[in-house]
Amino acid sequence: MPKKHYIVLGAWDGNISTKNNHSFSLTGHAFAVFISHDTKSQKYSSKTIGFHPENVLNMANHNLIKSSPTPAKLVDECLEHLCDVNGIPQRAQYLLRVEIKKKQLDQLIKDSETWFLKNQANYLLGENDCVSLVQLLAQKLGLNLPNRTGLNHFPSQFLKELIKLNHHLLKESNDGQQIPNTNNKSQTMDELEQLQQELQRVEHSLELLRNFRPRFQRFKEKLEEANANNHSAAITLAEAGVLAEVF
Repeated sequence: MPKKHYIVLGAWDGNISTKNNHSFSLTGHAFAVFISHDTKSQKYSSKTIGFHPENVLNMANHNLIKSSPTPAKLVDECLEHLCDVNGIPQRAQYLLRVEIKKKQLDQLIKDSETWFLKNQANYLLGENDCVSLVQLLAQKLGLNLPNRTGLNHFPSQFLKELIKLNHHLLKESNDGQQIPNTNNKSQTMDELEQLQQELQRVEHSLELLRNFRPRFQRFKEKLEEANANNHSAAITLAEAGVLAEVF
């Protein structure tokens, strides 16, 4: 077969710095990549998508303060982030690649677009967000799904749990290359390493929340003051704690 087709589900951690040209993100982000690979010419074509709030400040006001949904958009991630030849954002840290048929690839793209049309007015952090799109595609692939509870609300944590639950099917490294399943002894070592990484992830998440709390409190006070004065909140991203990117 001259062509192979894949779907890649991926995510990256939240960050509180802007090193390596990475924009501030408390939560991290999840995305999907649809890839066709011509094995003869070694050419790739891809489509990389992510579900984002249409307006970050509006999302913060509605989702975090009023607990109500806000408009969303389906973004070409490679217009927002540097991507490799496969269309995978270079800042991605957790990847799950599944080889599929061309017909299935086309159907998954159609399913994601249909899902977006149904949810474009209903972005709600932790309930209907970037992870929800990845969750839909994983379900369509017939993968075992993690529950979205606790830290699984975070995109990268959800991806790690998704990979772990489907370890019997395949195991993926961060560069998207498939690694054969290991023997029982190696699996035990892998599980121990995963537990250590999990502990580091929990500690990192707690540190993010501790650093973000005072910034969000100032942001919330500004929004409440603007609402009380019955006028739009003219708040810059810097004043809002540089909340430039969420889920």
